[in-house]
Amino acid sequence: MDAIAEVKRSLGLTMYGAPNATEELKQPRKRPAKEKTEAITEALKHFEVI
Repeated sequence: MDAIAEVKRSLGLTMYGAPNATEELKQPRKRPAKEKTEAITEALKHFEVI
């Protein structure tokens, strides 16, 4: 699972299609742990993405 993509998706940030993406997920999406979500959000703020 890509925790960064899940955080960006939850924040409504622009997502780009991957050329190697499949139509169906092999596994259902899982929510990243709260600690990871907070760390990723802080990193996105630090790099002025949000």
